[in-house]
Amino acid sequence: RHAVRGYVVLQHGVRLDRPVQAYQRWLDRLPAVYATAVLNHPPEGARVTPADDPHCLAQLRHSRA
Repeated sequence: RHAVRGYVVLQHGVRLDRPVQAYQRWLDRLPAVYATAVLNHPPEGARVTPADDPHCLAQLRHSRA
């Protein structure tokens, strides 16, 4: 059996049709931090975004109530 490893991203609510910049910077760091802290190996050479990361299982859209 193979255990599925990965993370799910909840996109931040947008303001004026743009994501909040501080949240976007944090989100862009997620693949490298996940590779180092969870998988225990350094991230690959090229900078990977969650959209391109095979370990990102899903990106959920924020829904306003």
